[in-house]
Amino acid sequence: MGKEKLVIHALGIFNNYTYTNSFEALNYWYFQKKMHLMEADFYLTSDNHIVLSHDFSHMRKTPNLTEFKQSHSKGNLTSMTFEDLVVFMEKHQDLYIITDTKFKDIPRIKIEFDDMAEILSHHKNVNERFIIQVYNEKMFLFLNENKYPFKLFIFTLYQRWNGRDYNDLENIFSFCAKNKLKGIVVHKKLFNNKIYNLSNIYSIPIYLHTENSIIKIAEYLQKVKGVYTDEINNNALEEYLSNQTKLLL
Repeated sequence: MGKEKLVIHALGIFNNYTYTNSFEALNYWYFQKKMHLMEADFYLTSDNHIVLSHDFSHMRKTPNLTEFKQSHSKGNLTSMTFEDLVVFMEKHQDLYIITDTKFKDIPRIKIEFDDMAEILSHHKNVNERFIIQVYNEKMFLFLNENKYPFKLFIFTLYQRWNGRDYNDLENIFSFCAKNKLKGIVVHKKLFNNKIYNLSNIYSIPIYLHTENSIIKIAEYLQKVKGVYTDEINNNALEEYLSNQTKLLL
């Protein structure tokens, strides 16, 4: 994840629509906004193929792969399959993608990652640029033990931690440190000094989701490694921080 401070959430806002996970959004944020670290949502079709979608609420039913390819994302935008994304990443080798694969039960995780591994086996130098977001310890251990072709992992708390039990949270930090995960993702409303202190104790970076105020992003970045956002790019953040520095001089 390198030096990137911002993660473009669900491939970014496009035409005032969020969560599109669309081809148009990907192109806009990669080419026009020069963003190279993005998060995307993934879901399974009815015939168990992985595609880019937060859910299928914009459709009348869960589609099969053929139906999904013929459909449009929110805002009448171009829907993307996992393979569409992989082909794009094969051409543009500075793009990193954080996965949000939704499911935490092992049978569906296996279906998802088997399909991902099969597609990636036909494309070079792409698998190492996926950052796999895991939802619990069991998911990480399953993926690691079954030798899926991924090297980068982060742990997200939204399905795992109740926001109250800090002894349990420390167990998560300890697990991430032991297994060399690259960070922990926390909702911005849950972030506090206890989490900040655990981050320092275990040397595990924190990433917050999701914030679109550049003022608040700048404040958060004094304590966290990165922030997920729908609409702020690196250049805008750097310009804001530069102007703030000039005001202090």
